[in-house]
Amino acid sequence: MKLLVVLGTRPEAIKLAPLVLAARARPEFQVTVCLTGQHADMCASVLDLFGIVADVDLAVMRPGQTLTAVTVSVLEAMRPLLERERPDWLLVQGDTTSAFVAALAAQARLLEQHVAPADARGARDARDLLLERQAHGLLGQASRQLRRPVALGLGRHRSEEHTSELQSPYVIS
Repeated sequence: MKLLVVLGTRPEAIKLAPLVLAARARPEFQVTVCLTGQHADMCASVLDLFGIVADVDLAVMRPGQTLTAVTVSVLEAMRPLLERERPDWLLVQGDTTSAFVAALAAQARLLEQHVAPADARGARDARDLLLERQAHGLLGQASRQLRRPVALGLGRHRSEEHTSELQSPYVIS
């Protein structure tokens, strides 16, 4: 079984290192450790303590980079990694940008495998499903309410000039 462990911060490294060691000790697991570079120095020092050498370093950080830029950089770097490694499981920990974006990239990859590129309706359905999964993860129980926007009075967008149906039920205005 192929495991891809993605981490980028010191707390992630502390919590995932024992799992990496345990999995690498078992012959049925092929473990790839990927650093995003989010907190490169702090993460590397923790991995050194455990004797873990990363297999991949995305090295996404740049001076003065915004959180949005980090997010985009990790997302862009994850796609070729997921295509190359084709893991059976992605292992992330916590609520960091690295964990969120790695999970997002893996979900998008899974959805892409089930949608023909020329199928515009299927691609939109895949995006809707991905958005719903993210909304559920971010909003928990509240995401159930997002599935019923009209019943909640959220199905229409009103402005002084016009009233129109929302294209996506996940937009709340």
